[in-house]
Amino acid sequence: MVGILVLIWLSTPINAQIISQYIETESGTSPKGIEIWNNTDNVLDFSLFPLRVLKGTNGGALRLDFELNEGTLAPTEVIVIGTSDMQLSTEWNEAPFYQENFTFNGDDALAITYGDSITDRFGLEGSDPGIHWSSSGVSTSNSNIALKFGILNGDESGWIDPSLRFQTLSVQPNQDVQQSILEGLGIPPFSAKILPDEEGWKLLSMPNKESRLSDISDDILIQGVPGSEYPNSTANIYLFDEQGEWRVPTHIDSLIPEGLGIALYQFNSASSGSTNVQPILDVSGFENIQNVQVPLHRGAPNRFTLVGNPYPSFFDLQYLSVNDGAIQNTVVTWDPVLKLYELKNITEGFWVAPWEAFWVETSDGLVDSLLFPAIGKQTGLFPNQQTTVKSVGKAGIHFSLSTDEVIDRALSLVFHEEAAMGWDTFDATKLLPMNTSQGFMAFWNNEHMHSVVALPHQLSAITYLPLEIKVFDRSKEFKLSWEGTETLHEYTRILLHDSRDSSHISIRDQDSITFKLDSLSQETRHRFSLSIHPHDASKITQNEETSLTSGFHLDQNYPNPFNPETTIRYSISQSSYVKIEVYNTKGQRVATLQDSKQQIGSHQIQWNATGFASGIYILRLTTNEGVQSKKMLLIK
Repeated sequence: MVGILVLIWLSTPINAQIISQYIETESGTSPKGIEIWNNTDNVLDFSLFPLRVLKGTNGGALRLDFELNEGTLAPTEVIVIGTSDMQLSTEWNEAPFYQENFTFNGDDALAITYGDSITDRFGLEGSDPGIHWSSSGVSTSNSNIALKFGILNGDESGWIDPSLRFQTLSVQPNQDVQQSILEGLGIPPFSAKILPDEEGWKLLSMPNKESRLSDISDDILIQGVPGSEYPNSTANIYLFDEQGEWRVPTHIDSLIPEGLGIALYQFNSASSGSTNVQPILDVSGFENIQNVQVPLHRGAPNRFTLVGNPYPSFFDLQYLSVNDGAIQNTVVTWDPVLKLYELKNITEGFWVAPWEAFWVETSDGLVDSLLFPAIGKQTGLFPNQQTTVKSVGKAGIHFSLSTDEVIDRALSLVFHEEAAMGWDTFDATKLLPMNTSQGFMAFWNNEHMHSVVALPHQLSAITYLPLEIKVFDRSKEFKLSWEGTETLHEYTRILLHDSRDSSHISIRDQDSITFKLDSLSQETRHRFSLSIHPHDASKITQNEETSLTSGFHLDQNYPNPFNPETTIRYSISQSSYVKIEVYNTKGQRVATLQDSKQQIGSHQIQWNATGFASGIYILRLTTNEGVQSKKMLLIK
C-alpha cells in the first residue's frame, strides 16, 4: 500500500488529540481499545482539560464512557486506553496505558474531547449501520486498524468511511494478543518529526520519496542554499555523500537522495525572535515501499557515510545488507539534546526511528553501497521479536568523559566470542564529535583511533591499550567513568594505569577517576592506558602469573609489530634497581633502555629502532623481584 504524506504546519493546538489506532475483537469482550495521539506541538494537560471518550451506542446519543483528568501527554506522543490484554504491548513500547473495559462494537460511534471541545470522531452518532462501518477493505468490526501515514488531522464533524483515514493491520486481534504482537500499539504515527528546542546540529533523513529541502523549509529556517530565504548567509545544512565530502545542496528544490542523511543546524527559536516552540517537521509526497540503495564513500576501509532511515516507520538495522565486502557492526547516532555521539551495534536488534540519520563505516575497500530492504520496516517493538536477536556471548565496558556535563561517551571495550585480536567488523574507528571544543577520548590501536576495540574472550597474553583523552580547559576537573564490569568474566582483570603518578587501579574496584590537566600539556595521549589480563589460567605464563599476584610485570610492547618506534610498559611492586635490555635472536645485547633505581608503580619507555634490521628482538626486564621477557617484531 502506498502511503500519502500530507504537509501541515502545526503551531497551535488544533485537533489536540486524535484516534490513531482502533482495536475491536472478532469475538467476546477483549481486546477492545483505542490509541490517542497528541498531534500538536503543545503538551496536553489533562488536569486542566480532561480527556473524555464519548460513545453513541447503536446510533444513540453520545454519552461519557471514559474520563482522564490527570497527567500530561507530550507532543507527538500517544496513550492507549483499553482492556488489560493490551497493556503488555503498550508498556513494552514505553507508552502510558489506562485500563478501561470498553463495550463498544463496530457500529458504535466514538467522540474524543479535550476539555469541552470535540477533537476527533470515529463513526457518526445518530447513524446505525447495524454491524459496522466499512469501506475499501477497512472495517470497524473484528479488526485492528491504524491511522494511515500522513494523516495529521482529526474529524470534528463525523464520518462513515474508515478507509479515508485508516488502514487494516489485522483481522484477528485475539490472536495478536495471544502472540503479544498487537501491531504498533503505543508507537506514535511517523509522518511528523518533532525537534527538541535545543540550538545545535541535528542529523536527519527524509522519510519519503523524492523529498526536497523545500518540504521542511516552511517549518524550520534553512539558509545559505540557493532558493532559500537567506541564500547569501552561512549555510546551516549539509550532505555528506559517497565522495566523502560535506557539501551544500545545490538548491532548495533539489532532490535529496533517498537514504542519505543531512546535517541541519537548528537555531534556537527564542533567540531568533520567534516563540519558544518545538518545531514539527512534516513532508508531502509518497512513502517508499521498495528497497532503497544508498551509495557509500567507498574504495578503502574506515570511510564514513552519513545515511538515514528512508521510511516513515522504524527500521531494524539487522536487515541492512551490502553488495560486496562489509561494513562495521557499529553505527554512530547523534543525541541532539546532549550533543553527543552514541554507539549502536546493528547485530543486536537496534532500530532507527523515522527521520533518523546515522554514520556507517566501511570495513574494506570492496563495499560500494548499502541496501535498506523494505522487509526491515517495523510497525512496533514486541517481546516475542527479541528471540530473533542472535545469541552471541558478549561483554563490554562503556566509558564516559565529563566535567559538569558529559563531553564524550562514545568509547567501548568489547569482549566477543567471534572477535579477533586484529581489526574486524566488531571494531570501530573514532568519529570525532561535531563539536570538539571541550574534548574527546579514544583508544589507540595499530596507530589508529578507535571508538570500539573488540577482543576475544580468551586472551593468550596481557593486552595493552593506550587511551587518548584530549581536553581543552585547564581550569576544570575531569571525570573518566565506566560501567559494565558486571558483564566481564569472573577472572578477567583490567587495570587502568596513570603514568603521571605511576598509579594503577582495577576497574572492578571503582567506577571512575578524576584528574586535572598539568601546566604543560592539554592532551593526555600517553597518560592513561588499560592492561587486560587473561582469565584462562592455562594460557597465562609463569611471569604473568607472578604479575597478577605481585604487581611486578612487563607488558607486551605496543604496537607490535612496530616500525620504528614502540612503547614499553612495566610495573614494579617495590622500589628496585631496574634494567631493560634488548637482545637479538643470537643472544647479543643490542640496546639498553633503562639502567637505574625506580620507585614502585607503573612506568613506560619508548624504543626507537631506527637503524636496526627487521626481525625478532627479545625485550628483557630485570629487577629485584625477578626477570621477565617479551618478543618484539620489527617490520620495515
